[in-house]
Amino acid sequence: MNKTLEEKRVSILESAESIFSANPFAKCTISDITKAASIADSGFYNYFKNKEDVLFAIPEHHMRRYFSGMEEQLEGINGAEHTLRKLIWYHARYLTNHEEYTRVLLLECRSNPRFYYKSKAYQLIKEYGELIIGVIQSLLSKEIISPTWSPRLVRDMIMGALDHSALNWILKKGPSPLEKAESISELIFNSFRPVFDSADLFDAKTDKAKSILNAAIKAFAEKGYTDTTVNEIARKAQIAEGTIYGYYQSKEDILLKIPEQKLKELLSYIEEQSPEKKLERMLLYCFRFFSNNSDFTSILIMNLRSNRNFYKSKGYQILGGVSDAIADTVREGMKTGIFLKNVHIDSFLDLVFGTIDHIIIPWVMFNRKYDLLSLGEDATRLFINAIHC
Repeated sequence: MNKTLEEKRVSILESAESIFSANPFAKCTISDITKAASIADSGFYNYFKNKEDVLFAIPEHHMRRYFSGMEEQLEGINGAEHTLRKLIWYHARYLTNHEEYTRVLLLECRSNPRFYYKSKAYQLIKEYGELIIGVIQSLLSKEIISPTWSPRLVRDMIMGALDHSALNWILKKGPSPLEKAESISELIFNSFRPVFDSADLFDAKTDKAKSILNAAIKAFAEKGYTDTTVNEIARKAQIAEGTIYGYYQSKEDILLKIPEQKLKELLSYIEEQSPEKKLERMLLYCFRFFSNNSDFTSILIMNLRSNRNFYKSKGYQILGGVSDAIADTVREGMKTGIFLKNVHIDSFLDLVFGTIDHIIIPWVMFNRKYDLLSLGEDATRLFINAIHC
C-alpha cells in the first residue's frame, strides 16, 4: 500500500527525530535521515528545505500532538488548581513517554538561536506558556496565589523545573520527569503560601533605608561629607527630601549609620547563619553572578547546557558543587525543623536551576531589559516558600 504524502512526511520526521536524538545535530546528514526513512535523498526535499527545517518541524509536530492530547486530559477537570496539577503531570508524562523528542528539544533546538526567531514550534511553545499563565491568573483571582507573584515567573518555575528534570533524566540517568511530577507540583503549590518573610530582603521599609544609605555612600564618596546636602542624597535615592527624615534624623545620622549597616553585612557573612539565611544568600548570589557575568551566562545556558560532553567535564563538576552546597543547606534546614521534613531535594534543585534557565533564556536571546536581580529576589522568596515549614 502506497503511503500518503502526510505519512511520508511523518516517516521522515520520525527518522530524523531518532537520528538527531542519538547524535549531535552537526554530525548528522540528510542521507542518514533518508536512509532511515527508506527514501531517496531527493525525496526529502519534497517535504523539507534543509536539515534545520526538519529539526524545527519535530517539536512543531509534537506540540500539535501535545495540544490535542491535552484537551482530552483536561476534559472534566474542574477548578484552576486541579487544572494546573494535571498540566504539570501531563507535561511530565509527555516528556517521559517521548524520550527521543525530549532529547531533540532540549539538546538541539534549545541551543539554536534560530529556533527562537524562526520556528513555528517556538510559537506553539509560547502559546502553551500563555495557557499556563491563564491558569495561574485564575488562581490569582481566587486568591490561591498572592497577587505579589508574577504569573510569568510562576510559569517559568513550572516549565523550567520540568525541563531541568528532563535534562537530568536523559543526560545523568536520574529519575524521569514523570517520577518527579508529584514532588515538583507540591513544590510549586507550596511556593504560593505566604510563609517565608525576610525583613532584611523583602521588607519595603528596610529596603528604602538601605537605598538612602547607598545613595549617601555614593554622594559622600563623590563630593565629600561636608559638601553633600540631604537634597542631593534624596535625588540619588530617587525620593523626596522629606522622606529621608522618616528614616534618619540628620545628615550626620546617615553618616553614622553607614558603618553600622555595612559592617553588619560583613559580620553576617563571617558568622554562621541559619540554614534559611544561608540558602537565601546562595540563591541570590546565583542571580547576582549570572547578572554580572552575562557573556558567560549566555554560553552556559545556550551552549553548555545542551552539550552532552559538558556533563563529563570538570566545569560541570564545579557546577555540581554549587548544587551540592544548596542541597546540603536544605538538608541542614530539614534537620533543624526550619524546612519541611519531606523536601524532595532533587526536585527542588530542578526548580531552582530550571527557573534560572527559563528566566535567562529570553534575557540573553532577546536582549530583554528586565532586572535579573529583582526577578531573583522574587524567585528566591518563592523557592524558600516551597520548602519552609
